[in-house]
Amino acid sequence: MLYQGQKIKATFTADGGFTVSGITSVEFDGINAAVDEDSKTFGISAKRCDVNRNALTSPPALAVGTTLFICIDSTDVNAVIKSVDTFGATKTSGGALTNLLTGNTEVKGEGTDAVTIGTRPFVQFFADTTPLEIRGTVTLEVTDNGVTRRHLVRILQTGLSEEFELEVELEAVEESSANSAAFSTAAVALSGGIIAAIM
Repeated sequence: MLYQGQKIKATFTADGGFTVSGITSVEFDGINAAVDEDSKTFGISAKRCDVNRNALTSPPALAVGTTLFICIDSTDVNAVIKSVDTFGATKTSGGALTNLLTGNTEVKGEGTDAVTIGTRPFVQFFADTTPLEIRGTVTLEVTDNGVTRRHLVRILQTGLSEEFELEVELEAVEESSANSAAFSTAAVALSGGIIAAIM
């Protein structure tokens, strides 16, 4: 909207009339209609990456004991990923998820537009080469150049939730190992800290 100020001359007559002079004008540059509402779409992208957040275009099959890195990015500069709310895996397409947030997983970057998740999936997933289906949800928060836009807080009171999903190829362990005490030992060994390597 364009505003301008200028001095004008008003001449009044004895019968109550008046004339105005000295006004200049410019062509209106705007929307000549009432706008009741508008909308904007926010979203995320998720992909396999390395520890430095470089995308893996042809990632190798994940081996037991190897850290899986997943990069989640906001698709809009005015929205940050406030939190990773769910993160799980299943060997059955669309099946119930095993929660990985309670396992050997660490999340970096919450509160920014770029989040990295580092995880070592439970060793039981490696009993065969059926791909691992990774699914999760994040909450987005609308910002304006990094500052939360207070006038949009009402819109996000219930949270702006976005889902992500990707498939991870697996390298199977020896079937004999999968049924042995060594397989269980490997599972315990993975419970140590893994994110010493992350940023």
